[in-house]
Amino acid sequence: EGDEWTYERTSTSRGTFAEFVGYRHVAARADTTIGGEPYRLLDVTFRDVAQTVDSTARCAARVDPASGAPVWVALSGTCEAYENGIPFGTAPVANSTFYVGETPYTGRQRVVTQSDVERGAASEGVGLLRAAGPGVAGEFPWLGLTIPRQTLLRARVSGVTYGEMPSPMAWREFAPLAVGDRHLYRSESRNGVTRYYLRAVVGTREVQGVAYAVVTTRSPGVPDVESYRRFRDDLGCVVLRQPDGSESCTQAGTTIHVRSKIRAGTVVIEGEPFPGRIISDYATAETSTQQITFVAGIGIVSETYSNTTPANYSRYNLVYASVGGVEVGTEPAWAQWPAVAAEESGPVPASLTLRAPVPNPTSAVALLRVESDAARLVRLVVADALGRVVERRDVLVLEGVSEISVDLRRQAAGVYRVRLSDDRGATSVVAVTRL
Repeated sequence: EGDEWTYERTSTSRGTFAEFVGYRHVAARADTTIGGEPYRLLDVTFRDVAQTVDSTARCAARVDPASGAPVWVALSGTCEAYENGIPFGTAPVANSTFYVGETPYTGRQRVVTQSDVERGAASEGVGLLRAAGPGVAGEFPWLGLTIPRQTLLRARVSGVTYGEMPSPMAWREFAPLAVGDRHLYRSESRNGVTRYYLRAVVGTREVQGVAYAVVTTRSPGVPDVESYRRFRDDLGCVVLRQPDGSESCTQAGTTIHVRSKIRAGTVVIEGEPFPGRIISDYATAETSTQQITFVAGIGIVSETYSNTTPANYSRYNLVYASVGGVEVGTEPAWAQWPAVAAEESGPVPASLTLRAPVPNPTSAVALLRVESDAARLVRLVVADALGRVVERRDVLVLEGVSEISVDLRRQAAGVYRVRLSDDRGATSVVAVTRL
């Protein structure tokens, strides 16, 4: 009693990226008896991105002693227990590393696989790590079955907490969209053609009451292309405004919302290793495949697309990026970047300014003063000289002047960049030196 688990719910099919559905929270209550069998009462809460009100259910669960399979009974509402009936007790036990959210743990684990497809995994002392529900046929046969899944993000079992709930804005780290951000990609196609694409966020603009970032894409010998993009937290992606006013996710896609795929790792940018938090996602359709790799604080670093009918492929690799004052790769001398607008059309953009930290340098905690034109929730990111994020959290700043502390006592000596950003495109960066 008192144990609780929070899962991320997604829906995946063979031909699309995983689609973020919402969260499922399970809280263990008192013991009860049903039909002479002992059960544990569970309160289940669902939070869907498509709903404004949470739905709840009262359930009861026990473990079948013969198979070790969870047995769920819905007392009210729908429990949506994908683990119901998975025979964990018959699966072999192995010591291995598993993740709760982004945090790795090592322990005894059971994984149940049927017909070469993993149905679920559970760990001793933690409980269910992940489970897949029954597939549902979709509109397009070549997409295969749509499979609902749940993946553990946070648990509290016997007083021990595992993992953490993600910030609602955490996915945005993988899709930078602040004025001044710049990316240079090299494109290589099957026929041997190589091109370069310079992409810069050059300003902001309001269209029919909605604020957008203005992105200019430039390629040598081709006219510049201007597009309007903005964050959509309910969809979990950056959306592109179409000429007819509709919006659709760009290639950044809804994979950014899938926290279970975020891992610490290293990517190679122009021959140089770059460590960071990474999502690498793969999708396949009837005649094509696509793989995209994102890095927090940078964005897309590589994308490969191939098609068998007709035979074709293309690769995009990041050559250089400047995001929030942090640079990766090498900026070529020939790059002629689109100019950032000195004055934005439409309403005055959001104002967010970080003042010089005090003290600086510091051996412990630095205090930063923030000037904001309005009260808002902002994202604080602290990164070292290599761009590795050492701290991230959401901070509420007030209209006028607020103070934020940055604790560097556990960090190595060096220069750290502190970045504040919000969903209106406002960004401010300062440097702090740790003695």
